[in-house]
Amino acid sequence: MATQMKTDSTDSIIDRIVAIRDKWHFKRHPMMKLLAAGELDLRVLAVYMAQHAKYVRYGLQAFGHLYARGPADVRKMLVENIAEEEGLIGGNTDHGAHDHMDMIYDFCDKAGMSKDEVLNVDMTPAWYGRALYYLHSAREEPVGVVLAMMFTQEGQMPALNSEIVQYSDEPHGGVLLVHVYGGKDSTFELVEDDGHSMDYAAGEGVRRTTFTWNDASGKLSWTVKGADAAQNSIFFGKFKAILFPAADKTIPVTAIGKGGSATFG
Repeated sequence: MATQMKTDSTDSIIDRIVAIRDKWHFKRHPMMKLLAAGELDLRVLAVYMAQHAKYVRYGLQAFGHLYARGPADVRKMLVENIAEEEGLIGGNTDHGAHDHMDMIYDFCDKAGMSKDEVLNVDMTPAWYGRALYYLHSAREEPVGVVLAMMFTQEGQMPALNSEIVQYSDEPHGGVLLVHVYGGKDSTFELVEDDGHSMDYAAGEGVRRTTFTWNDASGKLSWTVKGADAAQNSIFFGKFKAILFPAADKTIPVTAIGKGGSATFG
């Protein structure tokens, strides 16, 4: 007589993995709460990224173990991921593909931490323990367990994005929060469409707002091209800006209108 075994459904397993991810989600950490409130010293975020840079070295070793042990689909996934990390593929924008380590060095530099400081930072016990656990799991645990473990970490940002990034057809017409990182001149273009049609493919019904930061003068200017905000309530009508790393300097809520300029007070 065959023995009947109780097994978890796929949905049940996924739900349990997601629950673990959400229980220990980074969004619950005090540092993340300060960052979301615009109150975090940017240097702190640079130190965090420097620790992550050290952690990546162990992560790459873990990928190697998983590549050697995993089936074909897992190996292909890892190769694609590493190629994107190394800046060999990806970059589906005008900016092209990027080496992710160079991105970390660039970010830390703008946040007040030099590349030499990043390279010479000592891992904290917590980061070191996490790195060793990640490496051990990839080397010793069943492949399915390793993938689940990776999801609880790598899946945090997509989960956070779903909470804080508006979906395309969500009506707002409200206040856009703009973060300006001082240190050099920069430009950012916000592209908005009607949120439901394909008219944007023909260049119709699209509004382009270009924000330009002049570091020497401390002035933020913006120009608006395309559809008028009055034609579509989904477009942002106003914006508020925060200057980093001095997060106490702001531009209060200001109408976007047809364009303009303002300085931080």
